[in-house]
Order: sequence, then C-alpha cells, then structure tokens
Amino acid sequence: MLVMTSTGYTEEYRRIQFQDIQGFFTVASERRNAWAMAWIFFLLLGGIIAATNYFMGRMPVVSVIIAVLALIAAVWNHLLGPTCKVYVLTGVQRLQLPALVRRRKAKKVLAKIEPLVAEAQRELRAAPAPAPAEPSVMAEPPPLP
Repeated sequence: MLVMTSTGYTEEYRRIQFQDIQGFFTVASERRNAWAMAWIFFLLLGGIIAATNYFMGRMPVVSVIIAVLALIAAVWNHLLGPTCKVYVLTGVQRLQLPALVRRRKAKKVLAKIEPLVAEAQRELRAAPAPAPAEPSVMAEPPPLP
C-alpha cells in the first residue's frame, strides 16, 4: 500500500507492506462541523447583507449569490456524511491515511483492503517457521598451557 502526503510544494511517499499491518483505526473528527460553521457564516453574512440592501432599495445580487452558494455548500457538506480520520498501525509506525476523510468512503476502502491484508498475513502464518538448530555437542576445550 502506498500512502502519499502532499503539502502543495512537496510530496512524501510511504510504502506499507500488507504483512506489516497490525490494524486500522477509524476516529471521528470535527471536520464536518468546522466546514458547516464556515458555510453557515457565509450564508448568514450574505443573507444579512442581502436583506440590508433590499430594505435600502438596492438590488442585492452579489450577496444573494454568496448566500445561495453557501447554502448549497452547507447542504452538500451535510449530505456527504460524518467525517473521520483513518490510521494504519504497523509494528514501527502509526500513519494517517489522508485520502480517507468521510466515514462512508473509509468503510468502502477498508472493506476492500482488509481481505488483501488477511490474505497476505495468512500466507505469512502458513509458512512454517524454521526449526531451531540443535546445539552441537562440543568437546572440552584443550587445557591452557
């Protein structure tokens, strides 16, 4: 599995072998609520400016457009569903999967990945471990002169 993290200027790639994965953890996040607050702020701002302009006898075209776009974005954000953070745990690291931010998408992707991980680890468990070597019986070392 390849995990890419991008900051806009740099990209970082990390490769994780399915055999090394110990688990996936999904944690609820407040990203959906933060976006909802931002869109509601723009909706209220556009609505207040539109109402003020309307009562002053002006045509509030721009502010109505802003309010409508904010309303559409707020509804869209709500319909996309709850947000989450998904982490993959290996023996040496815990890594967030940045592409999985909505719970519905995370469930779909993990449902596809988990059988692959189980198959890779089944092959790992199925391989017999090498038997420990028998300690060889050594003769007494010769006496020191």
